[in-house]
Amino acid sequence: MAYDLILAERTRRALAAYGAAAEREMLGGLMFYIGGRMLAGVINDQLVLRLAPEAAAEALGRNGVDATAEAEMPGVISVSPAGHEQEEDLADWIALAARGL
Repeated sequence: MAYDLILAERTRRALAAYGAAAEREMLGGLMFYIGGRMLAGVINDQLVLRLAPEAAAEALGRNGVDATAEAEMPGVISVSPAGHEQEEDLADWIALAARGL
């Protein structure tokens, strides 16, 4: 599986505020689940998030979002490193995804 180990660890730490996350290697990366629901993942250097429909619509205008992922899988977005390189940005993305818990 090819995924950024540093981003995976950062994501793991950011998710800790929302409960214990289960991890599964799939889709060529590492996915994080809380309460049985996929919330976030790391594929290569991309942060992948599963969002509620209203959160996905909000996210499409943010820095670093690849809109093609959401078009293929509604509610799932991919964020490039430019959009998650700062800890505050990563925390904001995780908080946005956690709204759907």
